[in-house]
Amino acid sequence: MGQRGPRKTPAAVKKARGTFRKDRDAEVEFAPPAGQKAEPPPKPEGLHDLASREWDRVTPLMISKGLLTPADWMAWTLGFAAYDTWLVASAQLAEHDLIVFTDKGFPCQNPLVAIAGKAWQSTLKWCREFGMTPSARSGLNIDSGKGAEVDPLTELLNRRGSAN
Repeated sequence: MGQRGPRKTPAAVKKARGTFRKDRDAEVEFAPPAGQKAEPPPKPEGLHDLASREWDRVTPLMISKGLLTPADWMAWTLGFAAYDTWLVASAQLAEHDLIVFTDKGFPCQNPLVAIAGKAWQSTLKWCREFGMTPSARSGLNIDSGKGAEVDPLTELLNRRGSAN
């Protein structure tokens, strides 16, 4: 029997939300030691051009926000493989009909529809795992890099309001 209830939220996500408590969480970090720059994982060979550009755009951003560590590389690479599969299947589907006919003349769904659909579902799950959808990011307090000053009174009131 599997574990019950929702999956545990990672410590990095709780820290970003401001809900991390040392007395309730085992703080296991896979980040590089202080002062050492995190290196991005090697890009898989043969990625679709769009997937390759997305890798180059998103990977440094995720590392800079502390959401991608060396322990996540395999999951990160598998997510891009699913995204790449979706891109390829979608491109091929654009050139073919949604309905194909069997050798007996019966209509059926093009297999590319199922391939694209499963790859889309996998990609969306992967995006949620890494906080790459608006709803997954909604509770995170990650610095946007805009350098906006935070009013100490507002910050105090927000902390007190969330404690109740």
